[in-house]
Amino acid sequence: MSKKEVSVKKSAIFLMTALLTLLFVISYASTALLGSEENTSGESRINQEESLELEKSVETVKGPKTVKVVLERRYLDGQISEETIEETIWAQEDFWAHYSGWSLKDQNNERIVFTQDIEDISPLLKWSGYFGLDENGVLTIFKGRPEGNEVIQSFYQIDTERLESHYLEQLGEGIPVKTKETYESVLKVLEEAKAEQM
Repeated sequence: MSKKEVSVKKSAIFLMTALLTLLFVISYASTALLGSEENTSGESRINQEESLELEKSVETVKGPKTVKVVLERRYLDGQISEETIEETIWAQEDFWAHYSGWSLKDQNNERIVFTQDIEDISPLLKWSGYFGLDENGVLTIFKGRPEGNEVIQSFYQIDTERLESHYLEQLGEGIPVKTKETYESVLKVLEEAKAEQM
């Protein structure tokens, strides 16, 4: 065997030994990192049990999935409307982006409930709400005129002696709510005639 062939053989053996050593070091280092790595805040990594719990609590959709979506809208007057729709989730990112203006209230495999605060009065008040006084002199919003006695919302006792006569007359007939502005202004004006609590 020539000197050149011996030299090539030694180089090949050296190179293979170096590669095997490098592979061993990489394998060892990655195992060590996975087993005991600490994050930047000094806390140890999530253990396997916690990781499984996390996976259970965060639903992952593989392929299209149909769920019921419940949309709860809470209005200034305390009314809550509820709408239920069926949604097919094709991509989670798109689904969550679509409901980005909503707050997640509840979620399971078949049903997701979102809520949203609406800075307006409810459609019920706009269509059929009337301010009036009940038989005890409590400021109330009725469904329809006050004589119908269908209460939607009650507020506080009014001292009718402190109330100007035209307001008393209007409340007797019923003041249509119609808008958020009317709702807020009537409450503001009549708060001055609020009866003192005993």
